[in-house]
Amino acid sequence: MREAACLNCGTPLAGRFCHDCGQRGEVHRSVLHLGAELLETVTHADSRFWRTMRRLALDPARLSRDYIEGRRAREIPPLRLFFVTLFLLFGIGSLTTSRFEVKLDTAQHQALGQYLDALRIEDEPEATQLLRQRLQRAVDRPDEVLAVVRDWSERFTVLLLPVAGLMLWLLHPTQRRFSLFDHMIVSIHSLCFTSLVLMALFLAATVAGGVSGLILLLLPVHLFAHLRGVYRTGVVGTLLRMAVLASATVVAVATLLLALAAVGLALGTRG
Repeated sequence: MREAACLNCGTPLAGRFCHDCGQRGEVHRSVLHLGAELLETVTHADSRFWRTMRRLALDPARLSRDYIEGRRAREIPPLRLFFVTLFLLFGIGSLTTSRFEVKLDTAQHQALGQYLDALRIEDEPEATQLLRQRLQRAVDRPDEVLAVVRDWSERFTVLLLPVAGLMLWLLHPTQRRFSLFDHMIVSIHSLCFTSLVLMALFLAATVAGGVSGLILLLLPVHLFAHLRGVYRTGVVGTLLRMAVLASATVVAVATLLLALAAVGLALGTRG
């Protein structure tokens, strides 16, 4: 229903939009419209989303350099793109991955009990007992632990942004023309592509099974083209930086996974 006056500022309407504040004259109150708003938010209601996704996949170096050098009007801002791809990744992941179940037989329960009995925290028997209780609850109620892990995983994933940006800054000490902000843009675009590849992996795994893992080979190829194109480094220099970056990424991801597991164990086994 189109209103006679803007519901936001009260200005009389002469068209579909208020000429004073810009709000749409028609105010919808339906669940279907909520879905349309979500789609509009994800795609930004124009071709910029699809253009940016295409360039991210096929020409990441130019995409990053264009944004760094100020040519930004035709593309989705990197941080918005990151959260969109992250939202899609976790959505597709939750729909395609099978339900995780933990079942221990009697022997495994005994082995777990023997391990906890062997665990000694000097002068802290309460800590040993608490750890025993949390582990037992995690085994008995894995769904609750996994629910906490899913809730916190997106927050932990965001922490990869500053880590990756700082690593790129450290790996290019002579590239003074690039600021930490510029390195952050490169890392955001790289992580966005990683999200796309993981989405493709989840979808392909439902059809092709283990063969779908070959999709992961796209990551080093894309990263090589991305880094070399942005920083204009040689082949050997780019490969060496990729090796260091891969090692640091493994450490960072392992640390985040351990922290995520600790949060899941602490929050998912309360009560």
